[in-house]
Amino acid sequence: MGMRTCTAATAAVMLWAGAGVRAQQDSAAQVQTAESQEARGELAEAVAEAREEAAESTSEFREEIAEQEQERCEERGRQAGGAFQIQALFLDDRFLDYVKKYSSDAERPHLSPNDRMVLMIGGMTYAAYPGDIRVGAGGYAGYKVYRSSAYDVSSVDSSTGDTVTHTVATTLRVIPALLGGVFEKNFQLGPVGIFGGALLGGGVFVVIRQVSPTGDIFVDVDDEYDGSFDDDVSAAVAPCLVGDLHTGITIRLAPGFHLGVEFMTLFTYAPEGFATGAAVSDLFTISPSARLRLQFGKSTG
Repeated sequence: MGMRTCTAATAAVMLWAGAGVRAQQDSAAQVQTAESQEARGELAEAVAEAREEAAESTSEFREEIAEQEQERCEERGRQAGGAFQIQALFLDDRFLDYVKKYSSDAERPHLSPNDRMVLMIGGMTYAAYPGDIRVGAGGYAGYKVYRSSAYDVSSVDSSTGDTVTHTVATTLRVIPALLGGVFEKNFQLGPVGIFGGALLGGGVFVVIRQVSPTGDIFVDVDDEYDGSFDDDVSAAVAPCLVGDLHTGITIRLAPGFHLGVEFMTLFTYAPEGFATGAAVSDLFTISPSARLRLQFGKSTG
C-alpha cells in the first residue's frame, strides 16, 4: 500500500513538471513568434525605404542625364563665338613723320600731328577647339583727322595774271583698315579667362589730303589755289603686311557673354610705302593699342 502511494505521488510530480516545461516552451515559442513578426516588420520597412531611395536615386539620375544631354546639345550649338571690339590705336611716330616728310614745302612746317590716338572699331569670329584654342578671323577700321595751322600760299589769278595770296590750312584724314587670321589660347579660371594670341594678315593705310581756305567751313569753288579749291583733294595709299601680338583678360557676365580688356602691339610693313610713282622708301611701324572686348558664344573648347 505504501509503495502504491509513493508511485502515485511520483507520477503526479512528473506530470506537474512536464506541464511546466510545456508552458515554458509555449511561452518561448510565443516570444520567438513575436520577435519574428517584429523582425519581419522592420525588414519590410527597410525594404520600403530602400525602394523609395532607389526610386529617388533613379529619378535624380535621369534628371542629371537629361541635364547633361541638354548641356551637350547647347555645347554643340555653341562651338563658335565672336567678339565686338573698340580699339584705341596709338600710331607710330614714324608713320606721322613719313606723311609729313612727303607733304609740300609750304604746308610741312605747319603740320604737327601730335595726337597719335586713332579710334578703331572691329570684331572677330572664331571656332573653339579642345584645349581652349580659338581660331578665326578679325578685322578693324578707323578714322582720324589732323588739321594744320593756317599758312599763306600764292597763286596766279588766271583772269588778271596777278599774284594772289591765300590763307589756307591742310586737312589729313587717316583711314587704317586691317584684316587677318586670329589664333588665341585661353586659360579659364572659373568665370575669369586669361588669353594671349596673334593676328596675321594684311591691311592698308589711306591718307586723304585736302587744302582749304581758312575762316570758313565752306569751300568757294571760284577761288583758286593750284586749280580750284574743290579739286585740291588728293590721296595716298600704303598697302601693308599686318601682324599683332595681344593678351588680355575676360570675365563672364552671363552664360555665353564675356567682357574683357586686352593690350596689343601692332606691326605693319609697307614695302613700297605710299607708292605714288615717286622714289619713296618703305615704311615699318610698331604701334601699341588697347582694346575693349565684348565676347559672345563659346569661350573655350
